[in-house]
Amino acid sequence: MKNRSNIYTFCSLAMILIFMGIVIIRQKGIMKTQPVTMDFFAMDTVCSITIYDMPDFSDNRANEVLNEARSECERLEDLLSATKETSDIYRINHSISYEADPSSSDNTVSDDPLSDHSMSYIPINCSPETMEVMDKALEYCELSEGRFDVTIGAVSSLWDFHEDGDHTLPDKKKLSEALETVDYHNIMINCQSDTGTDTDTDIGTNASDTGTDKKKYIDTDTDSSCIITLNDPGSHIDLGAIAKGYCADKITSLLKEKDVTSAMINLGGNICVIGSKPDGSPFTIGIEKPYSNRQDISARTDISNGTIVTCGIYERFFEKDGIKYHHILDPDTGYPVDTDLLSVSVRSGPGHSADCDALSTVCLLLGYEKASELIEKKDGFDALFILKDNSIKTTSHFFPDQK
Repeated sequence: MKNRSNIYTFCSLAMILIFMGIVIIRQKGIMKTQPVTMDFFAMDTVCSITIYDMPDFSDNRANEVLNEARSECERLEDLLSATKETSDIYRINHSISYEADPSSSDNTVSDDPLSDHSMSYIPINCSPETMEVMDKALEYCELSEGRFDVTIGAVSSLWDFHEDGDHTLPDKKKLSEALETVDYHNIMINCQSDTGTDTDTDIGTNASDTGTDKKKYIDTDTDSSCIITLNDPGSHIDLGAIAKGYCADKITSLLKEKDVTSAMINLGGNICVIGSKPDGSPFTIGIEKPYSNRQDISARTDISNGTIVTCGIYERFFEKDGIKYHHILDPDTGYPVDTDLLSVSVRSGPGHSADCDALSTVCLLLGYEKASELIEKKDGFDALFILKDNSIKTTSHFFPDQK
């Protein structure tokens, strides 16, 4: 009987182990192997975030993280948008103190904000994120000697490049008046530290073109409270050429904090990748062929744990009387810039999508020769240029697979 009892005990343990083995096999079988993607619209573009791998990878776990990433993107848009009335940028652009024009016989204020010199801006207390992206934007205003200028908002507001937009050319008088307000030196920043010490920002000319001795315009590393004032009441800030890159960097950081080990963030051409594909191979990014309506590519490049941003004159444009008008505006003329470039793709390591975003626009504004010289001088950056004759040129460290 004792032997039979031992046999029963052994069989019971065996059955438990077998059952446990089956459970383990089933658990392994339901582990997530397919990527999880979330698509949404934010920052005036289609956004897509895909998680390929993370600890305890499952649909539910991935979607929790993706929802947080989407919320972060929407939160940043609420701070940086020039059109959302509660954003920091909108409040800066529209915080005007009206005073009666002393030269007016009826003591009234002009209806035209660009011609009324009796107005002044009220200082706006901004979030740390707004100050951080403004600091980065001012760096590239200096680096490009004003070719990249975030106070172009009064000019860009006169154009509508949306597919269903009003594709009429701006009134020449209004455009001329708006151009007079474009000058990033109009941005005044005052930061007060916890000790009560005030620091006024001097928009100087000390930014290094190598990027190694970059001047910091705003002390974003402290808990100081900062306000922004615009000296010209007609000046409007537009962060459209850098905000998506900044947001992509922030989402990348968030995903890494959630232990995501493989992912791709695509915010309308601002691409960041975390790690490599689950099989260890790099991600392959296609660079769109201009005017192909996203149906063809001109080149491919492999990337792991980094970022690449493409800016092209074909992305938003309309045609009128046989002339194409695109959204990259020349701060000197107010019209679409005319250089020898169709598109620029700038690539760098993690945490530099905002830099790549701004640099790709700077390069389009400069043209190939000056742009390639600029990128070659910046450590950790390389670029691919598609010229108007459809030829492809690269900086010395960019090795694409051309189609």
